[in-house]
Amino acid sequence: MVAIKLWAIKPQEFRLTAKWFKAIARFMLLPTAAILFLSTTAIAAEKPTSSEMAQARNYVLAACIMERYAGTPIATEADAWAGGLVENGSLSAESYTALAQLAKSAPAPGITQNGIPMRLQSCVEFINSREFAMRLKSTLRR
Repeated sequence: MVAIKLWAIKPQEFRLTAKWFKAIARFMLLPTAAILFLSTTAIAAEKPTSSEMAQARNYVLAACIMERYAGTPIATEADAWAGGLVENGSLSAESYTALAQLAKSAPAPGITQNGIPMRLQSCVEFINSREFAMRLKSTLRR
């Protein structure tokens, strides 16, 4: 490549050289802009929306209730609720499988002084915990 000495260029040559540099800059700018756009789109796609987070949270609550109250009418109702979330939701099938596994990691229910297990309380406290919010986000990003 030839080095150009700008102080030795005539005004007309300078204009041509400037146009040449602008053309190269435009040629390089387009792919760079495309790469930046695609990378920011990919990053945005990884972050779950608030409606996806709410849907996932509700699904985990329903799955936790189904597990804790298996064989009871409330488990049947929670199953219907979870089915509606899947039918009307925007999450992938893999997400629901992962969310069901997340529901199984809820801590064991506490026991009242009368010996009654507090199954519902443990599910609600689980989905309201900070740890759950972080685990939910990482589950949805997979």
